[in-house]
Amino acid sequence: MNLRAHSKALTWGIFFSFMAVLVSTSAGHAGGVDKDTIGTWELAVNGGRWLWEIDPNGTYEFHSEAPDGVAPHAGTFLANGGIWSLQATSGYADGGTYTFQPPDNLIITGHLGTATWHHLANAANDANTFGTWELSLNGGRWEWEIDPNGTYQFHSEAGDGVAPHAGTFSASDGYWWLQATSGYADGGTYTFQPPGTLITTGHLGTATWQRSVAGAMTDKQAEQMANSAFNGDGQALQRLTQAAQQGDAVAQDWLGRYFVDKKDDTQSVSWFQKAAAQGNADAEAAMGAAYHDGRGVPKDYAQSVSWFRKAALQGNADAESFLGDAYEFGKGVPRDYVQAVSWYRKAAAQGNGDAEDDLGNAYHDGKGVSQDYAQAVSWYRKGAAQGDADAEDDLGSAYHDGKGVSQDYGQAVSWYRKAAAQGNADADDNLANAYQDGKGVPKDATKAAYWLKKTAVDLAF
Repeated sequence: MNLRAHSKALTWGIFFSFMAVLVSTSAGHAGGVDKDTIGTWELAVNGGRWLWEIDPNGTYEFHSEAPDGVAPHAGTFLANGGIWSLQATSGYADGGTYTFQPPDNLIITGHLGTATWHHLANAANDANTFGTWELSLNGGRWEWEIDPNGTYQFHSEAGDGVAPHAGTFSASDGYWWLQATSGYADGGTYTFQPPGTLITTGHLGTATWQRSVAGAMTDKQAEQMANSAFNGDGQALQRLTQAAQQGDAVAQDWLGRYFVDKKDDTQSVSWFQKAAAQGNADAEAAMGAAYHDGRGVPKDYAQSVSWFRKAALQGNADAESFLGDAYEFGKGVPRDYVQAVSWYRKAAAQGNGDAEDDLGNAYHDGKGVSQDYAQAVSWYRKGAAQGDADAEDDLGSAYHDGKGVSQDYGQAVSWYRKAAAQGNADADDNLANAYQDGKGVPKDATKAAYWLKKTAVDLAF
């Protein structure tokens, strides 16, 4: 509550409950509803809060959730040019001045004082409402997609002629509100019943929505929240955690990745396990990597291969590439170059840069395929085009050695530099040799020493 004097709280309560006075003469200048006043507003007062819902059609509803006995009321509302007025159906009226302070404060002054209301749309949205919801009716269904960024989309598949609409959405503490770009608005109460039921009450009555299996949090939504959380957005972390706790596999996977970035292996593996148990391929691949590296679980190559295989069979390109590595180096499975190449091809077909480089090495070394330097260069070039540092370094070596391409030390150095810029230690060492030998660059012992030192640094990481 932000009142001019603490004693004004009771005065406002009396105003909303019992006042029956004439509208201020200045209120007569209000016409229409200023868009900045539209929405659901909250005022902390008397150990609770008041909620004031202002509709773009020029009506309002008010009710108290504070232990003050203030009665609910509704009626017409006008606001324009800093002047507001309301007329309740019960007969009382008031008006005065208002100031909107972006992004979410509305300072209202009436006959009996001043109060600062907070727009609920800017409060942290309840993560329980995120996702795609279905309502069965009229021989079909309505679909309502609620996004963590505070927007929504609605469309009907019931053949009832209800027009699609989209706009902003907020939900917090059991109250929801939407404002369509078309001007339509609605709001009311909601209750979430785990694991996937949302009961809403609004202008059209009460409805029970079911979370769509296909409408769980999207990968893009979860990724955005994880990135925001990593950059210090506490609300994003809370939303992602809530969704994960509710069993959303995509949210669980991205929360696991968040903890990987935070170097908390125990938490990351815990969330990856939950998502993988639901068949999330990315989480299955992450479990494979955890067992391979011994992060959060004991190192176990057989377990690593088992998880990579689960994900690879779902078409996860990273898992296909890692499974190829397992066969190439005999970790968790007998060494089998033909199997390695087979998995690399699957991953490379999806544009996986690591697998493209690995295929290049297979052709370069003649392992699992006939040796073919031209094919090796072709695959190195594909990986390098995607910015894969190993492929850039290997392409540099192809130019340095003249295998699959005409020997060109200048081109070799150019590709080594690209890889070294990404911290590739092999490329650092190759640049050191280039400066030491004067191949592609003038001889320079100082620069050679610099790149040797950088090699040690990058190897440490």
